[in-house]
Amino acid sequence: MKMYGDRTHWLFLLLLLLLPLAGCKGEPSQAEPRVNPDLVASKSFVVSTQRSSGNTIVKGNLYMQDYGDQVVVTVLAAVVIDQSDWGGVAFHIPKGWQLTKALSSYPDGSDVQRTQQAAIWTAADSAADWGSFVEIGRNRNQIPTSGGTGSVFLELKPDDTHHQNKICSILISVGSKVKDGTPVVGTDSTRVEITNSAAN
Repeated sequence: MKMYGDRTHWLFLLLLLLLPLAGCKGEPSQAEPRVNPDLVASKSFVVSTQRSSGNTIVKGNLYMQDYGDQVVVTVLAAVVIDQSDWGGVAFHIPKGWQLTKALSSYPDGSDVQRTQQAAIWTAADSAADWGSFVEIGRNRNQIPTSGGTGSVFLELKPDDTHHQNKICSILISVGSKVKDGTPVVGTDSTRVEITNSAAN
């Protein structure tokens, strides 16, 4: 009788454990996030100062998502800035695209300096190719920022007058030098173009 009671006890516990699994079908829930939702294009990039030592490097990807009524371009990048470089990294955003989000962890491990080492500028010249740009680790007084590593996240959306934009072209530049007494930033650069092939 005691053995039967023990067995009943364990069967009851087993039923309690299995009950939550009874309704599971092994299929993803509609509420769960999807991987690459509405992704229509992606492009990788890398640009470096290409010195023999002490390079500033940025490497990452552009992603374009088309949600039907809204196109979003996301920039994800890892940056390494040399300790002697005061030019850092810059992302030039084309006209017709608005910078809606910007996050930077540079320099990693220093919460206090993060906001001091990133800046967003808007082009004052209406004839300029770029509407705005984001600078990471750049010092306009030509003082090195001590270098370090970090990650960057940018989100772009077409403005109201360019909502049908199919192409987003971003210029990414790194590095600095003094040439003939004149300071130069963005000594090395690359242009990354991403196209919405799904657009009408």
